Amino acid sequence: MKYEIFSNGAPPFKIHSMGYTFYPEVARFGPGQRDSYIIHYILKGRGYYNGKPVGKGQGFLIYPNQYQNYFPDKKDPWEFIWIISWDENMDSIFEKYNADKDTQIFEYDSISEAETVANEIKLRNNEIVDSSELMELYLHILNSHTYKKSVNLEKTNAEIYLDFCIS
Repeated sequence: MKYEIFSNGAPPFKIHSMGYTFYPEVARFGPGQRDSYIIHYILKGRGYYNGKPVGKGQGFLIYPNQYQNYFPDKKDPWEFIWIISWDENMDSIFEKYNADKDTQIFEYDSISEAETVANEIKLRNNEIVDSSELMELYLHILNSHTYKKSVNLEKTNAEIYLDFCIS
């Protein structure tokens, strides 16, 4: 089973949908390509992205038309959320993730924020929502992720938001 909500419009980043799954039959794709930007956040368990192990507190980025193959670990299958966008401006957002250049795997420590979003997706399964609501859910995760990285660099809140607005 999977849970998913969809946008009724095109906000900045043109987020099409967000989803959550914990079923191994659904938590896989490939090998193949898709025409969108996709972000995966692993909440629990483990899996493999293009042959590389990925687990809780990690995620991976997918660029349009990029080869991809991912599947859950048989003994400890993953749970994850995903965000799908068709906006070319996601290139600049992807840079904020500091993903490994070869694997596109990144680390994050805002698991509780991602779980909050997963719960909202489950509650609103198959709804078509205002595009600003999807943006708000995504920014909830992104801001907590980039904020914690920025704090380590000793930036003020104002500097963090200014950087976000400029990019």
